Amino acid sequence: MPTPTLGILLIVKNEADLLPRCLESVSAADELIVVDTGSTDHSAEIAASCGAKILHHAWAEDFSKARNAGLELASTDWVLVLDADEILVTPVAEIKDILAATPLLACTVRIENHFGPNREDRIIHTAVRLFRTGYGFRYSGRIHESVEPSIIGSHGIGAIGFSAVHLVHTGYLPERMEHTQKLARNERLLRLALAENPDDPFTRYNLAVHCCQTGHLEDAEQLLTDTLARAPMQASYRPTMVRDLGKIELATGKIPQLRNLLADELPRYPDYPDLHVMEGQALESQGLLERAFESYGRAADCGSSNNPGEKYALELGMATFRPLHRMGVLARRLGRHEEAARLFHRSLLGHPLYVPALTGIADVFIHLHAADTAIAGLLTSLVGTDSAAGWASMLEALDSIGAYEAISALPQPPMDLEPQAWARIIAARIGTNKYAEADGMLGKMLTSRTADFANHAHRLVWLELYALSRWDRGLAMEPVPAGELPGLEKTFLHIEQTLLHGPTLPEDHHSGSPPAEFVAGLIRRSVKLRRYTLAAALADRFPGHLAGLAEALYEAGRRAEAGELIITLAREDQLSCRLCHYLGEMLLDKGHYAEAAGWFQRASRDRPEAEGDASRMALAFCYLQQAEQDLREAVQRLGNDGGGSALTEEIESTRQAILLLNRIPWHTEWSSCQRREGSTP
Repeated sequence: MPTPTLGILLIVKNEADLLPRCLESVSAADELIVVDTGSTDHSAEIAASCGAKILHHAWAEDFSKARNAGLELASTDWVLVLDADEILVTPVAEIKDILAATPLLACTVRIENHFGPNREDRIIHTAVRLFRTGYGFRYSGRIHESVEPSIIGSHGIGAIGFSAVHLVHTGYLPERMEHTQKLARNERLLRLALAENPDDPFTRYNLAVHCCQTGHLEDAEQLLTDTLARAPMQASYRPTMVRDLGKIELATGKIPQLRNLLADELPRYPDYPDLHVMEGQALESQGLLERAFESYGRAADCGSSNNPGEKYALELGMATFRPLHRMGVLARRLGRHEEAARLFHRSLLGHPLYVPALTGIADVFIHLHAADTAIAGLLTSLVGTDSAAGWASMLEALDSIGAYEAISALPQPPMDLEPQAWARIIAARIGTNKYAEADGMLGKMLTSRTADFANHAHRLVWLELYALSRWDRGLAMEPVPAGELPGLEKTFLHIEQTLLHGPTLPEDHHSGSPPAEFVAGLIRRSVKLRRYTLAAALADRFPGHLAGLAEALYEAGRRAEAGELIITLAREDQLSCRLCHYLGEMLLDKGHYAEAAGWFQRASRDRPEAEGDASRMALAFCYLQQAEQDLREAVQRLGNDGGGSALTEEIESTRQAILLLNRIPWHTEWSSCQRREGSTP
């Protein structure tokens, strides 16, 4: 059988920055057709230099028309449809082997959508992008166009099958979304399509997705709820609608509605791991930890029993490392530490660089009294030291548990390490008083002119670390280039003069007080680096930051020091809402439920709604504890013959409510490292 020929079809408009990489990935194809809908950059020239047939097509607010115009030029046996922000991963020769062996008329391809910088920030879905020419197949739909209806309408669903062809799509990365007008264009086209066909469920679904992307969750929820009721049960996008609606309900705290949705839909899609994970998250938020554990287990079973990626849109790892990590977290909360370690290890087998699982296993071993150096050795064995990505993940996990000595003892990292990872190495040097080493590294970073290291956000981190390293020793900063950060030099100089010499500055050096959030950030970073004296000095020199210091100390597990500050602030009636909650927690943990309730009531009244929920839960916990105490006293007074036996049942019901409420995450949780550092008052 002769090898079939394969052509590539793209639509482009001002994609000169993306086209070279896309076209390089398909350079072995037999034909390249590029439909240009009005580029004003060099897109057409770039495509022509790669041997493409260029069709200049007037944009008519309709993607299908542009696709179909390109199909008219196709002369190959098969065509693969791409976008400029996609890259073909599967070699063209392998695709031809697949096509030579199939009787199908069309195949789906696996599309890996990147939406963030980490390996796990990906959503996988399939779409019909690969099909035979010569059968008159045509696209339909102004936007989110599809060739499926044409194929199914003439040859039935059996003409389409799955394939192993793999694409990567980068158009959903934040930097891509920010620098394009796609969202505005998409909304315009969706509104046009909806005006033409108001009841079309697919268009309504895509409008809901657009509302999610633009942050209009209420509109998205309403659209999805209405459309789910009218979409055909066999529609390929229906399971994804369920997933998207569930994610909105989870994000907005509508847990009862989410539970009802999943009760209806999980029987229809029992092999959809994302729905099982969502069910686990809902149950976990209600304190039903054992049942949540089972739901996560069912998600993990989906990965071992079938290939859900062929049927559903999946967030990467939903059938492997993500649910296993959550099972490890729950096992840890239930006191099953050895089991938690095993589950975190299983999670890492699916994704060795998954930082939440690396942090989880490190935290468990701290609880089991392992030394930080031993934990660093374990993480090194799990992720390896061959790649910069492995180093970055390991350093993030070790930094999160405060293992500064262990980080400082690691061998020399690769020079291509990302700036954030270098910042953790330098922070560890400061945290272990290795100031000379920190200063040497910082000097190199601050004088670097490479794009990554000259980035404004990274440069600010270098300057903060350099300042804290010097100020902790009572030294002034030596002149360093601040880069293109207006006013930053004066801000640091103002803080330095005030910190080291008092609040009076020469007039020519004074440019106003530094931004409050800037000083607050320095205090928090000082606490994280265990530079507690420096943090206290900053809070003392800059009025209004004592509450921020107390919050940072409490959240870092330094409850004794935080408690003293909180009491001082309470006497002066200067407690923030968050500190009211923290004071309530400290009183509650000592069994002073009535006093704690007063502070939780104050916190719940003034805190933002989401944070206030935690205070309201804590308030309910205090009331239940008081009710149990009162009931027990009543039983003692009445005795079993005087009605006390009836109250015993009420005591048990109250006790069960207390146990359940105590499993809902309203109380500040500290890691094993933070507890080791002093979370016990």
